[in-house]
Amino acid sequence: MLFSPIKPMIVSIGKEAFDDNEFIFEPKWDGWRILLHKQGTRLEAYTRNGNVVTSKFPELKEAVSSIKADTAILDCEGVCIRDGRSVFDDFSYRGRISDSAKIKAALRTHPATFVAFDVLLTSYEHMKEPLTTRKSRLNEIIGSTDIITPTAFIEGRGKDLSSWSIEHDMEGIVASIYIILDLYYVVHK
Repeated sequence: MLFSPIKPMIVSIGKEAFDDNEFIFEPKWDGWRILLHKQGTRLEAYTRNGNVVTSKFPELKEAVSSIKADTAILDCEGVCIRDGRSVFDDFSYRGRISDSAKIKAALRTHPATFVAFDVLLTSYEHMKEPLTTRKSRLNEIIGSTDIITPTAFIEGRGKDLSSWSIEHDMEGIVASIYIILDLYYVVHK
């Protein structure tokens, strides 16, 4: 599983925000789905399609020390924040460039942040644990920085988060049931 492409669960679109105490709600970030694989000082970034994009994001070298677990697979959204919100086109630009001089310049003009919302593995797999357990574990193993941070979430109050999301011109919200066991992650063969 470690350092192998993984096909993550994909969010499906709902009709409207709702409140439900059996759900947690988190902001929907507008970027690329990135799975970060770490062991020791090695960190690799994979897209949801299994492409390795580590070299496009040199700031990930700094993120290694912010992930306190020696071994980890983190499910993230790679974003570029502009005026307080994530901008899809900015992160897409980062993902498309391959010229080293342009990548170096983009560190200043289009700084990337990796917003982690799930932990799939540390010293053992976590995919059969309840989501709330994984969220707690995620907050324990990530030292939040401008480069990597766990996403915020709220319990039960989707309508409140939806209002906040609209006020801040965010893409929307994601609802997940507390006890969800994400068995939808598939290792590419």
